[in-house]
Amino acid sequence: MFHRTFHEFVLFCGLAACHSVANAQASNAHQMPPATLKPDAPAQLLQRLTNEWKTTAARYHVFENIGALEASELLKENDDYLHYAVIEQISGKAGSEEFVASHLDDVLGADVPGNTRLRLFERVVYSDNWVSSALTVPLLEREAAYNADPAISLAAVRALHVIEAKRALAIVEPRLRSISYEYKDHKAEVDALELEEEQLLYVVDGISLPGFMMKSQPVFRAPAKGGAIRVAMMGDFGTRGEDQHKVAAAMLEEHRKKPFDFGLTLGDNFYFNLEGPDDPGFKIAFEDLYGPMGITFFPVFGNHDWGGSLAATEIAYSSRNSHWRFPAPYYTYMAGPAQFFAINTQFGTDGEQHLFSALQARWLQAELDKSTAKWKIVYGHMPPSTSMWQSYRLMEDLMPILQGRADVYISGHVHNLEQLKPIDGVNLFIIGSSGRGEVKVNASAPEVLFAKESYGFGVLEADDHDLTIRILGEDDKEMHSATFHK
Repeated sequence: MFHRTFHEFVLFCGLAACHSVANAQASNAHQMPPATLKPDAPAQLLQRLTNEWKTTAARYHVFENIGALEASELLKENDDYLHYAVIEQISGKAGSEEFVASHLDDVLGADVPGNTRLRLFERVVYSDNWVSSALTVPLLEREAAYNADPAISLAAVRALHVIEAKRALAIVEPRLRSISYEYKDHKAEVDALELEEEQLLYVVDGISLPGFMMKSQPVFRAPAKGGAIRVAMMGDFGTRGEDQHKVAAAMLEEHRKKPFDFGLTLGDNFYFNLEGPDDPGFKIAFEDLYGPMGITFFPVFGNHDWGGSLAATEIAYSSRNSHWRFPAPYYTYMAGPAQFFAINTQFGTDGEQHLFSALQARWLQAELDKSTAKWKIVYGHMPPSTSMWQSYRLMEDLMPILQGRADVYISGHVHNLEQLKPIDGVNLFIIGSSGRGEVKVNASAPEVLFAKESYGFGVLEADDHDLTIRILGEDDKEMHSATFHK
């Protein structure tokens, strides 16, 4: 339908918002009267464009295969709006950059709200065509220097940062790939290039993280009273809503039955912005609910935590609350007979081009290889596979590192509870509904051992012989468990 296609590139502008632009121009432009949709609606819409625009719209099939509602709405709009619609739809299509850049002022002039141009500049960084085009930087530099709207000027500056970082990555990554397999012979250069790649990814993702927070930390020991450990696990929880409260209450009840040694989070720790480590949101969404257990949680980032200054804020909160220890975007620690590896699956999340930096991949493999722990437990936000879909990037980037090294990979992101059949000997669990949503599962899929659309949390128990993972609901009743032996 046209309503979806029309906004495929510019996600920022809903049809209703576009109508407000057209209505604002209505007194100065001809309005088509309401009419019954005719079979030749696409031809009617094309006919109202000027010749050059008509040719371009036909080349990119702008009005083809549109739904009846969308076509009838467009037929009511003025001619200026139709030209604007062409620009909006073709902006992300290969080869359209020159036309869009040269005609931008024609349709995004003073009469059109500034947020339209603003969001266009926010979006160009996600298009490979715009990133590589010679037209992009001059256009953004012009807007950054001369646009009277400071918000638009700043958006152009930020887009320039990202595009220059992506262009640098396009140089660094092939060079890194060409020598990384000969690490011993090129160690200094590989180390430098891997660090540069990761820092560029921070720029691409718009992450404001001080340098000392970026560094992985030496392995440390988490609190555990004896040789066996008991660990609480929750993912996708920080909503401040009723369901988060229910799951938190069930976790507290489980802790009272048999205390946890510590806890871990699986990302999407907060679904709202936090202004700094002293933000009252931490108390509402974390400390008030989980603090009564008196244990320390070791978090990872989810996609809702990965943006702007929020990542740094979550790490900095470690200095305010002993129940929260988040030393770096990825880190490892020992507890009882197990070693835990907390990873960051969020690098370069625009289109999932990079779910792992080369530096993190090398770190993870090295730490797994030198670990002498009985159990090796890796956890992060994104799953490599679910009952409904598979992430080809994680299957390609993460699973070869885990194969033959890790016993378990635990993730969140998908708002349900699952255990999947092992991939390359690695047992897979998803605990992604400790406060947010219930997402459909395919319990009959051949790779599924357990899948349920339900709120809940996880419990991990390990000693020198057994590792057990239990999945409990918001009523604190067990729904599933799995035990592995060594």
